[in-house]
Amino acid sequence: MSDKPNRILYVGNDLGHWKEIVAKIKSYYPNETFEFVNRYGSGKEIYGDLFLDICHNRPLIIYIDFSVDPLDCLYLAKLIRRENSLKHIPIVGLVDYLSTDEHILETVFTGIPFTHIKSGEYFSKAYCPMYLASPEKSENIEFATAKVDEDFNFKEIFRVGYVGEDYIHFEGNTHFQKDDIIRLEQNVFDQNILPSFYYKIDKVFNENLYYDYQTAYEASFQFKYGGAENPDNKLKGDEKAKFGKIPSDIASRIKKWVVSHAEKEHSKSTKILVIDLALKIYAQAPDRLEKYPFSFRSQTFLIDEEKELRTNRPHIICFRLEEDIDASEEVDSKEQQMVDMNKKAEEEVSQQNNFDCLKKLVETTSKIENYNPFFVVFAEKRRTSEVVQQALNYKKIMCLSKEIDIELILKLATKLQNHFFEKENKEMAEKLEALKKENLNKYAKFSAKDLIENKVFFSKSDKRSWAFYEHKTTLLEINEIELYARSDRMIPLFTPMLVETPIRFFVTFVPMQDSCKWQKESGVYRGLIHVLAEDEQMELRQWINSYFFKEKKEKEKKEKEEMEKKKEDYILKKS
Repeated sequence: MSDKPNRILYVGNDLGHWKEIVAKIKSYYPNETFEFVNRYGSGKEIYGDLFLDICHNRPLIIYIDFSVDPLDCLYLAKLIRRENSLKHIPIVGLVDYLSTDEHILETVFTGIPFTHIKSGEYFSKAYCPMYLASPEKSENIEFATAKVDEDFNFKEIFRVGYVGEDYIHFEGNTHFQKDDIIRLEQNVFDQNILPSFYYKIDKVFNENLYYDYQTAYEASFQFKYGGAENPDNKLKGDEKAKFGKIPSDIASRIKKWVVSHAEKEHSKSTKILVIDLALKIYAQAPDRLEKYPFSFRSQTFLIDEEKELRTNRPHIICFRLEEDIDASEEVDSKEQQMVDMNKKAEEEVSQQNNFDCLKKLVETTSKIENYNPFFVVFAEKRRTSEVVQQALNYKKIMCLSKEIDIELILKLATKLQNHFFEKENKEMAEKLEALKKENLNKYAKFSAKDLIENKVFFSKSDKRSWAFYEHKTTLLEINEIELYARSDRMIPLFTPMLVETPIRFFVTFVPMQDSCKWQKESGVYRGLIHVLAEDEQMELRQWINSYFFKEKKEKEKKEKEEMEKKKEDYILKKS
């Protein structure tokens, strides 16, 4: 931490709970200087004004209370997690004691590392984010720690984008390889339609992702022959389980369900990326950008151009040029401060958002196969579209002297999306005509849309988009704040995972301190515990204590056995 005050921001109106958090942080870190700030509002004040204020001031830690206005606060959390200049800031989500499991999972889906229930327990609320913000200042935790050394499962939450007639498309942070067989708990089909949890990884994607995950997969439905999910199998119980395609009757049920629920057009098929140091689009948008029929993303600047473009593959890239700002133009002082601050941050990782940066961005698209986005350059006061197209050797560029204009962006997106649909319909009509020439009897009653693959898409708020993958580990140690586990498969850091036995809570795995005894152990991970109410915290303590009693009983049993052995040896020797 630096000598200047470290700003800690609370977004919410539960001032009593915030006062307690402030007091605990001060008591846990008495040698540090903090500036505690409370902000709140409604609607655009949260996801617009407040987001811009956070980009400008960049707090050390952010607490977001999801109790009062969850939709706008959830959107704010997603904006912060996605913004490059803010990715380093740890966020804590706060939820009420009576919050539903669905509401808690929605906070997890925003990508924030920790969610805490508003209760009388404050240590973890202060320690968890401070450890990520400044691990060198975090003291070693002094809680009673139990040795466990038992098998344990952590559930990582994946998101299902859509399902086809014989496969499922999902995203997550765990890396699988092609042909891997995985067990995935999904909410799309019930046991009557799909009595199996197994999938074969057919395709792996690191591009064109929809959610904020690292990888996407297409996985075909698999059946386990020889296991409990197939009690009528012909294999003996001692034979090794085998995996294969699902039986034809199950495949038929799935196909029937998909066909009856399929959408021929995905509502958010057009992606927009806005790159602007001042993020003016949030001052203009009358509502949350996620409400529009397009997929909106924004960044003050790009860090790894190729990776970020590959991941999202936006169809329209709106770029606000910074080098041509007229000094005589009246600019809002707060906005200019944010631009200056973001320029300073950007200089550490890349060029400024000037013409050279635009040139690099356009050149990067040529490295990506089958990718030709449309560029809209705002605040270009010197060069025409034709001049820039020729200079960058790229035709799909439109230059405007005006500032970012959301209405113009929406019109362009609508026009482009309609073009996509028209092009797709034309291609399908041509394909259908060719098929009819080959086999008129078979395709006589077909329409062009009948040739589009049947897919069922799920919105981000749909429970059917939730899926769970179990990481099988060995739990080594645990106390009421942290745990250590060993895993053969790499566990993604900063990804909250669900634990359901014996007490339900979440764990986020984080980097270890250099002084940690497990730091050099291969495959060992440190997790910080969160989402625990007071009664669950008590249950966790009791569960941990059971291991101390277990260890004591095992020690007593061992001592008793040794004593009995000595008695037997003595009697045998005497006889």
